[in-house]
Amino acid sequence: MKYTVKCPCCGTVNTGLDLLETNGSMECISCGKKIVGLLLSVPKKLPFLPGCPPKIRRSRH
Repeated sequence: MKYTVKCPCCGTVNTGLDLLETNGSMECISCGKKIVGLLLSVPKKLPFLPGCPPKIRRSRH
C-alpha cells in the first residue's frame, strides 16, 4: 500500500511511500531528514479459526 505523507519539518508532500516496507520511516525528498514512527499500527489480518462460529450472547431485558 502506498502512502502520501506531509513532512513535519518542511511541509513537503511526499507521495508513493511504502511505509509497511520501511516500518513507518521515511526520508523527505526536499529537506532529506529521516522521520521515524509515521505508521503507528500495521493492519493485521484476523486469524482463520476452523469450526463453528462463536455463539453471540444477547443481553436480557
